[in-house]
Amino acid sequence: MCMASKRDLLLIVGALVIFTLVVFWGVHGYGFINLDDNGYITENARVQGGLTLEDIAWAFKTTDQCFWHPLVWLSYFFDRSIFGTGPVGFHVTSLFLHILNTILLFLLLQKMTSSTWRSAFVAFLFAVHPLHVESVAWISQRKDVLSTLFGLLAIYAYVRYCEVEDSPIGKRASAYGLVVLLFILGLMSKPMLVTLPFVLLLLDYWPLKRIGTEVHDARKAHLFKMGKVVCWLVYEKVPLFVISIVFSIIAYMAQRAGGAVSTTGSLPIAYRLGNAIVSCAVYVLKMLWPRNLAVYYPHPGASLSFLQVLLAGLFIIGISALVFLAHSIRRYLLLGWLWYIVTLIPVIGLIQVGGHGMADRYTYVPIIGLFIAISWFVADFFVCRRERWTAARSRKALSPVLSLSAVIVVLSLGICTNIQCRYWRDSIALFKRALAVTKNNYTAHLNLGMALEVNNKVEQAVKHYQRALEIEPRQWKVWNGLGIALERLGQDRQAMDAYKRAIELSPNSPEPHGNIAMLLARGGRFEEAEKHASIVIHLCPEDTLAHNLMGKILTDLGRFTQAEAEFRRGIQLQPEFADNHFQLALLLKTEGRIHESIMELENTLRAEPSHPQAHLELVHARCQAGDYNGARREIEECQRLGIEVPPDLLDRLFQQASDVNLH
Repeated sequence: MCMASKRDLLLIVGALVIFTLVVFWGVHGYGFINLDDNGYITENARVQGGLTLEDIAWAFKTTDQCFWHPLVWLSYFFDRSIFGTGPVGFHVTSLFLHILNTILLFLLLQKMTSSTWRSAFVAFLFAVHPLHVESVAWISQRKDVLSTLFGLLAIYAYVRYCEVEDSPIGKRASAYGLVVLLFILGLMSKPMLVTLPFVLLLLDYWPLKRIGTEVHDARKAHLFKMGKVVCWLVYEKVPLFVISIVFSIIAYMAQRAGGAVSTTGSLPIAYRLGNAIVSCAVYVLKMLWPRNLAVYYPHPGASLSFLQVLLAGLFIIGISALVFLAHSIRRYLLLGWLWYIVTLIPVIGLIQVGGHGMADRYTYVPIIGLFIAISWFVADFFVCRRERWTAARSRKALSPVLSLSAVIVVLSLGICTNIQCRYWRDSIALFKRALAVTKNNYTAHLNLGMALEVNNKVEQAVKHYQRALEIEPRQWKVWNGLGIALERLGQDRQAMDAYKRAIELSPNSPEPHGNIAMLLARGGRFEEAEKHASIVIHLCPEDTLAHNLMGKILTDLGRFTQAEAEFRRGIQLQPEFADNHFQLALLLKTEGRIHESIMELENTLRAEPSHPQAHLELVHARCQAGDYNGARREIEECQRLGIEVPPDLLDRLFQQASDVNLH
């Protein structure tokens, strides 16, 4: 062990920050991804609207996105309030949290072990490993970096608690209370942290060495036997275990309520167990050789062979046997391996959530254990070799070799991570990469299709939707996406059939109902459209787009009072959504309420300053109100923005107003 000066620690922290920024800096210019980012950010009225007291209360009540993680929502509200609705602020915050985690991991390991350079190597591996790109570059995975921050802080507080365990009860209670508080905050960010009490027990074994060493506390002298010491340490953590159980139940209920939990009928236990065993082994291999990484790995289901499961099982058993055999002299091996296994259990897939078989983000915390085991083992190996070699020149040569090897490994991982980051620049690049490295990936085809459709490559989008349906014909999202693309191609009948098929597969999904409503309204079938729009509002009462749609349909039906109420409800839910203001302005103009219409047109332009139709309507409205100077200024603003305005527009409007006054 080597004691480090504050200067060394600061230099290492600075190097960690700079290197992580260099590797990940490109993410600040990336956009949103059309997988989950829409639900969390771009189409979420709460986040788009900014931070209010009502939003804070909502964050603590909602299980939107199948999670109860109020602190994640609060962090998004913070980003929106500080940086606006663009992706830059969200990306920068996630990167900032990852850097904080890296620094905290280094300082924590250094504090527990006094091994500065081994701790630094672990921190560098954590900072720039390609498996961690998903947690950092994907805005929707804010829960990974945020929960890890609180988890590491909780461990830091636990180390402090261990340092004061001989102190008066008040001091011990306050130290333990801080552990509990930070643990709860972590669970309010992501329930995967439920295994933290087990991690603390592992840390008791090594490096805190509260298990299996000479009893150092007279108050516990009677617990000299190992078993009794373990019982005491478990008893000590009973409050944490109780909290874990409570949050596990909350997490399961939230996932089940959102329809994310697969039934044993759709995915038998045998398939889940086989995939869990294989995934556990594959994560280790990807940690050692991070290639063919993808945002989504389809669940293999029945396609896994018995041989694959057997080999993976033997691989896991073999490593487990080795670390248990060596645990008496290499405690860190047991700590590292069990850290990996224990923290992976909540996401290993025995309770299957979603359709994926594994995910890079699930390794964000677990592979810390593997990094610790590798760092300490390699360093000890070189130390043993150095002690056996008698030649002074050879002994001196080993330290530079070890340091150079560590630098090469970290630089290589940094390069790989930087390359992997670039696939996250947009949805098209991301899902093309997923299709290149996985097979039968209907989710990648679906999301690539949606991205292509948004970028006006509709024919290509249709091909990917059709390919997704060949792989998985019972996915309503694919049918819905296909319907949107077909509608854009002018194939309304086929689009309607696709929407209806989506509703058959998922009657309580609002999107296909909304798409049918818009398609029917465009065809003049407003009464039928109203029925589907009503279903959308029933399913999503706080969706501003749903109220916008209903308002338009009611306007077409001539039910202006009801339409006005829908637009105003939409404005209440999301004040910065311009179209609700604009549609309300048109409605008010129709009713002759010109001054109110002008106010809503001004609100439209506050929400969307370059809205061309709002500018032109405002010219007309000001003329109708007799404000010709205001109309002239509005025309000048249109010309400044490049909005096409007929040169004689003001004269014609003035003449029309004069004719009206004459009559």
